[in-house]
Amino acid sequence: MNAIKNKDEWVNLIKGIFDLVLPRECVVCSSVIKDSQNGFVCSECFSKIKIIEPPFCKGCGRPFISRETLKYSPEHLCARCREKAFSFHCARAVGVYEGTLKKLIHAYKFRKKRALGEYLSKIMIENLGDKFEQIDFDTIIPVPLHKQRLRTREFDQSFLLAMKIGKHLNIPVLSDSLIRYRSTKPQLELKVKERLKNVKGAFRVREGEKIKGKSILLIDDVFTTGATINECSKILKKEGASRVDAFVLSMIC
Repeated sequence: MNAIKNKDEWVNLIKGIFDLVLPRECVVCSSVIKDSQNGFVCSECFSKIKIIEPPFCKGCGRPFISRETLKYSPEHLCARCREKAFSFHCARAVGVYEGTLKKLIHAYKFRKKRALGEYLSKIMIENLGDKFEQIDFDTIIPVPLHKQRLRTREFDQSFLLAMKIGKHLNIPVLSDSLIRYRSTKPQLELKVKERLKNVKGAFRVREGEKIKGKSILLIDDVFTTGATINECSKILKKEGASRVDAFVLSMIC
């Protein structure tokens, strides 16, 4: 028998033994994972993630129903972006908030499956180059949780995603520059007008000198109407940021 020569071979061997004794189950459908390398989702469930692809709005990133939209212009704005001037330059999402992706996010946030953060951040990293024409951000800032929500959840899901993305891009992550000083209700529970009011004035900037003149990439898990991202962008630009873009894991379409 050939000797095991490196750490990776040992890790793979140990994983193989664990898989035989305690088979891994898909987070989404609970079936035994036999054909996936990620350890969280079976190939069938993974194939059902609806990735957002062009054509989508150049502003908020919301996908258009028809590819005919591209005949007008690749720079086409959706009706919402034509009616409202957002404070962020553009927002992009990996996929649609439904099915597999929705269940993964729920497991990550509400079932405290913290280890999913690395897997979900990997999905974001793999799609980053397809969403932005240029990756030239100076710093990354996660949309923050209020301290009360953080105590309940025990970890900040957007912070973990931001740290992985920052490490991959070799861009610093400012986790304390933007704070949610007022507790807010979950945006998914509210109507559109209520969402705007819910986050209005909820964020503040600390150590503003760190963001002055900077191009910032905001990271979050779910884009609903854009109210949260917009409020964060507004306060960051008010404090001197030159540009704010947003990258999220999912979008409600």
